[in-house]
Amino acid sequence: MNTTSKQRLSPALWLFASYISLGSLIGLFGVNTFFVEPAASQATQFAIFAAYTLPIVVCLPGLIRLGLVSTFCLCMLTMVFFTQGVVLAYEEPASLFAWAEIVLSLALCTTTAFLLRHIREERERNAAESAR
Repeated sequence: MNTTSKQRLSPALWLFASYISLGSLIGLFGVNTFFVEPAASQATQFAIFAAYTLPIVVCLPGLIRLGLVSTFCLCMLTMVFFTQGVVLAYEEPASLFAWAEIVLSLALCTTTAFLLRHIREERERNAAESAR
């Protein structure tokens, strides 16, 4: 048995998991904004929803192309949502929205971190092959 070869999960699996986490996080924001804690007017609801989701949507094309910078930005952006979830959970421990936001943001951060590792290793491998 060769101990140098490591069994790793496929990058496509990490990408699929990041899409699931990303979509679930956006859905959670939508449910919370429009149904759980609706604002006084619909314009305000859409503005709040856009403020939550616009940074994520800006990083989405880079995630689809497996761009290094966009995937890194998305990974760091999820820490903002994690922090918000922790603050909300501290204020109201029974808030399911806060705990769901914590879990989904950690899942998205984990999947994008593994994707970043794969992207970096793939680029190093391509650079080594082109240098030969």
